[in-house]
Amino acid sequence: MTAKAAERPRLGDFTRPSTKRPQDNDPSPEEAAAMKKEDEPSDALLPPESPEEAEAQDRLKLYEQMQDTMSPIEDYKKYLAELDIDEENAATIVDDLMTHGFYEETFKLSKTRTCTLRTREHRDTVRLQTAMQIQRPLFQDSMNELQARYNMAASLGAYNGETYYFPEPKDDAEKVDKLFDERLKAVECLPAPLFSVVSLLLSKFDQKILAVLRPGVAENF
Repeated sequence: MTAKAAERPRLGDFTRPSTKRPQDNDPSPEEAAAMKKEDEPSDALLPPESPEEAEAQDRLKLYEQMQDTMSPIEDYKKYLAELDIDEENAATIVDDLMTHGFYEETFKLSKTRTCTLRTREHRDTVRLQTAMQIQRPLFQDSMNELQARYNMAASLGAYNGETYYFPEPKDDAEKVDKLFDERLKAVECLPAPLFSVVSLLLSKFDQKILAVLRPGVAENF
């Protein structure tokens, strides 16, 4: 056997590759990452070559910062518009809550009758939870009725020409409970159809307040 014949690969001989594989030319993972990084466009601005170019770059940076600052505000305005909430009304809600601790709004029930609803306090939530624990309603309908009745009594500022009063922050528990019981009695005396109407108004009122007070609202006013 000649030397050249011995160098030729034989069938079944896997000790050396017969041909060079295409993947043998593939770069290593490190080399591939470096090549990819070189091909990617850079967002960084090139150093300015003149004072005019430096000033233009400064103006561009200032514009980008202003856009980043305005975006949340523009999104909030669009959010209010989608819910048909006036920006001025939203500003009033936030201002009243932060200044007076509550916001109230008057709604028409008919051409001659109105009712005024007011935002609730945390102690109203605690009162409702306590009532739930004590009364333990067995059915969902009973639970919903109890919640609607207590929330309405905690929010009813005026109805049919009658004004109802709310306690001051420093009033004692006895006066707080007395004023709530007066409003609760008025709610329980409402005609059933009107109770449903006012309950629906209160639900929409609560949704509006929650929408206006979405996270980040303080930065918008």
